[in-house]
Amino acid sequence: MFNLIKKFLPGLFSKQKRSVLIGGLMVLLLFVVAVIAPLIAPYDPFQQDLINSFSPPDAAHFFGTDQFGRDIFSRILYGVRISVLEIFLAVGLSILMGVPLGLVAGFFGGKVDQIIMWFLDIIFSFPGILLAILIVSVLGTSLFNMLIAIAIFSVPVYGRLTRNLTLSLKQQDYVLAARALGASKFRLMFKHILINSLAPLLVQVTLTAGGVILSASSLSFLGLGVQPPTPEWGSMIGSGRSFIGMASHISLFPGLAITYTVLAFNILGDGLRDWLDPKLKNRS
Repeated sequence: MFNLIKKFLPGLFSKQKRSVLIGGLMVLLLFVVAVIAPLIAPYDPFQQDLINSFSPPDAAHFFGTDQFGRDIFSRILYGVRISVLEIFLAVGLSILMGVPLGLVAGFFGGKVDQIIMWFLDIIFSFPGILLAILIVSVLGTSLFNMLIAIAIFSVPVYGRLTRNLTLSLKQQDYVLAARALGASKFRLMFKHILINSLAPLLVQVTLTAGGVILSASSLSFLGLGVQPPTPEWGSMIGSGRSFIGMASHISLFPGLAITYTVLAFNILGDGLRDWLDPKLKNRS
């Protein structure tokens, strides 16, 4: 066991895998904060203290207070939980819808492929945020409706990626051999093709996660997502935009939290892509 760890650790700190380590630690910090937020938050994120409204950052309030005297640091910590939930639900829904569509389209081809790709192209033709605004306007403003909207415009990304991977993998020798031995279509699709598509899909998940945070924050900023007083970063920026001149910290720190989260997932995604790409792996 010790020899295995010793053998693995030097490779972990190589140039290609350094991004995986840095991005992974940054993402891990987010998940840890999401779990222990109630333990480390110094104040109740909903507690108002109008006497101390617009307080600048100080020893009592690390990130200052907002227009209602609520501690911004505590609200950002609780906002991590909302952001992690947004990533899990939005990315999960888009995978559940997009991956099966791409798998079926690539495996069966012909008219099935044409119909599915037409459907995905129609969705893809709409600008993502505008489609989300349209969906939320129809369904109503809520966290779940916002995540459904974000998931829908992310479906073509996973559908196209899975289709391209399936078209490539179904021509591989091991798939042709399994087909010749009488393997069922279900086994070929899920056992031999989908399993071997997990690495590129994992990279796409990490890259999509940052986009989910940006889209969710944008919708909440416009008042179409999470509604106040829930501590969501986009909503916090939106509520502080009227006070930029006198209390810029109300919007500054939630904006920095969004930047950190998007950067963390992008670094992790880039690192995983370099690590799992066979061509890059052969160069190292």
